[in-house]
Amino acid sequence: MLASATRITGIFLFPALLIEYMSQNEYRIKGIKLNFLYLFLILIGFIAYIVINYITFGDPFAFLDAQREYWNKTLSPPSKGLMGAWNYIRWNPTWIQINDRLGGALICYIWTVMYDLGWTAGRIFFSVPIGIFF
Repeated sequence: MLASATRITGIFLFPALLIEYMSQNEYRIKGIKLNFLYLFLILIGFIAYIVINYITFGDPFAFLDAQREYWNKTLSPPSKGLMGAWNYIRWNPTWIQINDRLGGALICYIWTVMYDLGWTAGRIFFSVPIGIFF
């Protein structure tokens, strides 16, 4: 719940955990128990944030306008940010800038490994959040 209340990307936990839950039940509808409803706690955080925005600003997605206006940020796929970081490193090859961007490259590598291991080990949970964006 807190992940989706604090960051919009927390919503992507829902499909990932839903697929993980179903894989543990071997994708059988009859295997679903009442504890399935705990997955909807993830959405409550985001819905609460949307309601607060609507009450305060009259627009449930006012945070998108604020990001666009004050920070020049818009919703885009992660591949756009990764390509921007790659181009930045390629065209500005000083050691300080390379070391500054090394953390992002390391995270990209870890995500790729998790994606590959998720599919090869049969644990779709690890590959769903990454596969959504690529």
